[in-house]
Amino acid sequence: MSAITERGVLRWKEWMPLVTQQQRLRSLIQVIAYNIQVKDDILSKHKVKKLSYYFTLHLSTMSAPVYTSEKLESENPKWCEVNIGQQYGAATGVVIRLWVSINGEADYEVTVWGLFFSGLMYLGPRVLNTDPSALGSNSLIFHMYGGYFTSPHCFLNPHPVTPRTLTIQMNASHTKPSYNVNSLLRLQTLQQAIKKQTTATAVLRERISSGCAINSEEDSLIKGSAALRKLLGKPVTPKVNPDKILAIKMQIEMKKFRIQMLVEEKDRKAALVQKLAVIKDMLAEKNQDRDTELMDRYFMLRKNIEKRKEFRQQLIETRTHLAQTAALLDKRKKTLMSQLSLIYPIIQSPNGNYTIREVHLPDSEDFDGKDELMISVALGFVTHLVQMMSFFLNVPTRYPMVHFGSRSKIIDHISENISDKDREFPLYARGKEKHLFDYGVYLLNKNIAQLRWCCGITTTDLRPTLLNLSALMNLTTKQNEIGSIMREWNRTRTEEKHPSLSNSLDRGLDCVTDTPSDPNGSDCHEYVEKQRVRYESAPVHDLASLMSLDITCKSYDNINGSHAIQSYNKDQPMTVPNEDLLTRE
Repeated sequence: MSAITERGVLRWKEWMPLVTQQQRLRSLIQVIAYNIQVKDDILSKHKVKKLSYYFTLHLSTMSAPVYTSEKLESENPKWCEVNIGQQYGAATGVVIRLWVSINGEADYEVTVWGLFFSGLMYLGPRVLNTDPSALGSNSLIFHMYGGYFTSPHCFLNPHPVTPRTLTIQMNASHTKPSYNVNSLLRLQTLQQAIKKQTTATAVLRERISSGCAINSEEDSLIKGSAALRKLLGKPVTPKVNPDKILAIKMQIEMKKFRIQMLVEEKDRKAALVQKLAVIKDMLAEKNQDRDTELMDRYFMLRKNIEKRKEFRQQLIETRTHLAQTAALLDKRKKTLMSQLSLIYPIIQSPNGNYTIREVHLPDSEDFDGKDELMISVALGFVTHLVQMMSFFLNVPTRYPMVHFGSRSKIIDHISENISDKDREFPLYARGKEKHLFDYGVYLLNKNIAQLRWCCGITTTDLRPTLLNLSALMNLTTKQNEIGSIMREWNRTRTEEKHPSLSNSLDRGLDCVTDTPSDPNGSDCHEYVEKQRVRYESAPVHDLASLMSLDITCKSYDNINGSHAIQSYNKDQPMTVPNEDLLTRE
C-alpha cells in the first residue's frame, strides 16, 4: 500500500527557502494566468471573436498531454485545482502550453513554458497583493504547497529573489526528529500487515455474501482430522443443517434490508425536518421584514395624517382667499362693465327709442325704412361693445365677431349646412342680400343673450338690442341680482351637471329631431310658413322655439343650394330660456 499523503491532508503552511527543498508535480494545486495577449494575425482570421483559454501539461515537448484544464473566457483566468494521477506525481518538471479557443472552432497556441518546479521564484502565501500591471504579457502563476510561485522573467521590473540556505533557525516547538531506518521498516511492515488483513476481510465478506462459508478444501481437512479428535477424546462437533443456515442468513438479510430502509426513512425525515426548519427561518425573516415595513408605513401614515391636517387648514385658508379674490374680481368686472357706458352711452330718448353714442338703433325687426348707414354704424358700436364685454367676463361668444366699424361681420361656425366660404354674415345692409344681414343681426342678438345668461339675466326677447345691452352695463344698480351674478357664472363654468350656454344652445339646436332638415322636394315657402304657424301656436318651453328659425333657414338653404339664409320670423318674439330650463337640460 502506498504511503503517499493524500491532497486533503494538512501540510506545513509556509514554504522554506532551503536548498534541499524540492517541488514535484504532485505539489501543484492551481494555475493562474495574467495579461493574456493573442497575436493579431490569429484574431484577423475570425470575424466573431469569442475567446476562451485553457492549458495543457506535458512530460516532454513531444509527449501527449497528461492534463488538460477547462476553458475560461476571462483574460486573467483562474483555473480549477489540478488533479494529477499518482503515476506522474513525482515529476520535477513539465512542459506547459497555453491555448486560445476562438468561437469553440479553432485552437491556437499562445505560449509554451519548459517548467522546473524547484527553480520557480516564491511570491508569498497569498496572491492578493500581486498587481497584474507589474507582470508582463502571458504571465503564469503556480499555486503550490507553501504559497505561490512564478518565473522571474514575468516581472517587468527586477524582483528580489529569496536566497536559498542550508539551515534555518526555528523554534523548538515547531520541529520534531525525522524517522530512522528501523522506524521506517516497522512502518512498512505494519502497512503490509494492514493490507493483507484488508484483503482477507474483503474475501471473507464476499464469501459470506455468496452463501459458501465451507468449501471443499476445508471439508477434506475436517474429515482428515476426525480420527485425530477421536484419539484425543474430543467430541466431534455435529454438522449444522445447511437449510437452517440459509434460513438464518435470510433473516439476517431481511433485518439488514429493514435496517437500511429505516436508515433511508430516517435520512428522508431528517432532510424534511431540515427543509421545514429552513422554511421556518425564511418565514420568520419575512415576517420580521413585514413587521418592519408595517411599522414604517404606520409612521408614514401618521406623518401623512399630520400633513393632511395641515393641507386641510391650508385648503380652508386658500378657499377663503379665493372667495375674497372672487369677490374683488366680481366687483372689478361690474365696475368695468358699468364704465363701458362712458365709452358707449346707451340713452332712451323721450319718444322711447334707444341710441348708442347718439346713433339710433331700432329693434331687430324694425329696420325697414330706416337709414341703413346709421344702422351699420350703430351695429359696429354694438359689436365692439359686445367684444369688450366678452373680454371682461372672460366668456368666448358662441358666434365670433370681426369689428370693422360700420363694416363689421359675424361668423357662424355652428350650422352644418353652410360652406366655409359663406359662414361670414355682414352687420351692414347690402341691398339684395338683406336676408344675410338680418341673420347676422340675429346671431349678434344671440351673443348678447349668451352674455346676459352668464350674468344671471334672462332674455325673453332678442329684438331690443340696445335695451338688452343697457341691462348688462347697469349691473351695479340691480341689487337683486348682485349676489348671484358671479356665483352662477362660476357654477355654470365649473360644474359638469350645469352646461354652458353654448352647449345648451347646441343641444337645443341639434336635438330637434321632429323638424326635418330636408323637405325632400316640397315648396320652400310653404314649408317655412308651416313652421311659423307651428311655433306661433306652441308654448315657449325649450330651446327648440328659440332655434326654429335657424332650422328652417337651414332647410331653405338645402333646397336652394346657394347657402342663403332666410330671415327670422318678424311676428314671433324670439326668447331665450331662463336659467332653470338650461339647468334641467
